[in-house]
Amino acid sequence: MPRIGSTLVALAVAVVIADATASPDGLVASVLRFPPLRETGRISYGLYLWHFPIVYVCGALRPGETPAAPTRVMVALALAFLVAGLSFWLVEQPMLRLKRRVASV
Repeated sequence: MPRIGSTLVALAVAVVIADATASPDGLVASVLRFPPLRETGRISYGLYLWHFPIVYVCGALRPGETPAAPTRVMVALALAFLVAGLSFWLVEQPMLRLKRRVASV
């Protein structure tokens, strides 16, 4: 049986989604239109794919350091965003263009 925390998180997300769709000029919608947040959304699949290998490599390079060390977290975060951005522009975008071209044939 799920804990109450999971239910509260799900309810909070539902409220945020409802507010964003019900009031397009509201606070939630304006936060979601923030350009850096939108760009993060564009590369989010790459972040999902790349963050774990990057965190793993960062840990292997500094084995004595605690996993939550601020330096390690910042380096892993910066590398994850960099690699995700590169994979978006060098892999995902060309594949999406190819998909549109092939689908129109």
